[in-house]
Amino acid sequence: MKPKSRMWIDARKEGFQPANVKKETYIIEGIKNEEIKKKLWEAIGFQVLSIEVLPDNSGKVTVTYNDTIISPRFMDYRLHLKGISYKREGD
Repeated sequence: MKPKSRMWIDARKEGFQPANVKKETYIIEGIKNEEIKKKLWEAIGFQVLSIEVLPDNSGKVTVTYNDTIISPRFMDYRLHLKGISYKREGD
């Protein structure tokens, strides 16, 4: 049996880089529906930092993301694949 060797990765100096963090606001009709929330999470939940549904009834959703991981265009593509009708604020 061969001896096992351990490798240590020192990532203490690898900080979170807030310069790459951006926010995008989507207007999604019916976002209060649990099924649409689930589809939204399945579409982009694993690639973004946070998804915040605004408490007013405007249907606005703020997505915080790292632009080195995912782009707004790719988020649009993923939402389209899941069949979520949306509009990006500012478009």
